[in-house]
Amino acid sequence: MREVCLRRASPPGGTVTCAALLALAAIALSACGRAEKAPQHKAQAKPVAEPICRPAARVAVARAAGVGEEAVAQASTEGNNAQPECHFRVARRHLLVVANVDSAPQAYARLERTIVEAGQQFGAVRTFAPPVHVDRVGLDASWFPDQHQLMSTDAARLITVEVDWRGARQRRSIGLAAEVARIYLGKLQPQSARPPIP
Repeated sequence: MREVCLRRASPPGGTVTCAALLALAAIALSACGRAEKAPQHKAQAKPVAEPICRPAARVAVARAAGVGEEAVAQASTEGNNAQPECHFRVARRHLLVVANVDSAPQAYARLERTIVEAGQQFGAVRTFAPPVHVDRVGLDASWFPDQHQLMSTDAARLITVEVDWRGARQRRSIGLAAEVARIYLGKLQPQSARPPIP
């Protein structure tokens, strides 16, 4: 800085000294140090999502299988529909229960469309089992025998519970699927239910 000052030519009508330049630089630096920081807003905490593997569902599976809760292995993963799901497995009972929670829009309309399409028959001979209506599970619910799964909704989410239980009667599988589905269903929102567009 000193060398630069010595080489500068004096402007017309006055003299600029190194001391004056140094004083100005010191004032500028001290002003920078005192500059007030812009107020920082705290990031709003995002609501914590409930774990997909619910303890109550694990208890329900254990009770249905007649085993202790510790005998039920569970694992959270992502389903084929890119939605979260939990797998509950009781190896010694050959039982697998998969609960899938689909939060995509129009849950009620998608459920109704699935039920209608699964019940359609286009030939004289039925090649698949039609859906079975299940009472008192969400806004509507059906069991799809060929897929071993129950689907229901609260209008906000589409809940699918698959029960693969070797040797169990269909009625028993439906009962377990319905119990697990009720655990995953939220508050029913009939005012939000929209039928599928024809």
